[in-house]
Amino acid sequence: MIKGIDVSKWQQNFDFKLAKELGYDFCIVRAGRTTAAGQPVMDEDFYENINGAKRAGLDVGIYYYSLATTKEIAVREADWIHKLLNSDLRNTALKSGIWIDVEDSKQAKLSPERLTSVIMAGINRLNSYGHYVGLYSSCSFFRNNVVLKNLPGYIPLWVAQYGKENTLKKLYPRKTISAWQYSDRGKIGNNTVDLNIWY
Repeated sequence: MIKGIDVSKWQQNFDFKLAKELGYDFCIVRAGRTTAAGQPVMDEDFYENINGAKRAGLDVGIYYYSLATTKEIAVREADWIHKLLNSDLRNTALKSGIWIDVEDSKQAKLSPERLTSVIMAGINRLNSYGHYVGLYSSCSFFRNNVVLKNLPGYIPLWVAQYGKENTLKKLYPRKTISAWQYSDRGKIGNNTVDLNIWY
C-alpha cells in the first residue's frame, strides 16, 4: 500500500517537499469544479499545487468536483476535463488517476438510478476521448446514492471513509477499489489535509 494526499485551494502554500519527506508518495490535486450556474471552473490553486507536487517528486493525479444533475452537465464537465488533459496536462503523467468527485447534496436529491446514469454519461464521454477515469465519493454515498451494480467493473473507485476500515472494499470485493481516503485530519506543516492509501 502507498500513502498519499489530496489537495485543493483549501491547502494554501502547501509544503509538498515536507509531505514527501514524511513518506507520502502521491498527490491528487483538484483541477476544477462546477459552479452553481452549471459552469466548469478551474481550482484557484491548481497550477501551484500540481507543479509543487511534481517538483517534490510525488506521483500526481487530478480530481474534478462535479455538480452534474443532468447528462448535459456531466458531458460539459467531461469536455472541460478533456480540454485540460489535452492542453496544459498533455505532458504530465497522471499516475494517480483522473477522478470525478460525486458527493454533493444536489446530486443526492436524484434517485440512485438517475444519478448513476448521469455519472455514466460523463465517464463515457471521457472514455470516448481515450481517458481512463475513476469515481470518488464517500462510502455512504456510494451505498445510498449510486447503483453500484450499474457501474462497470473497469471503473476504479476511490472511497472516503474515515476510520480503520474500508467497508466498501469488504462488501464489494469484485469492484475495482483503487484508493481509500481514511482521514481528513492529516497535519503537514501548517495545513490540514486528507490522507489516502493506494492499494
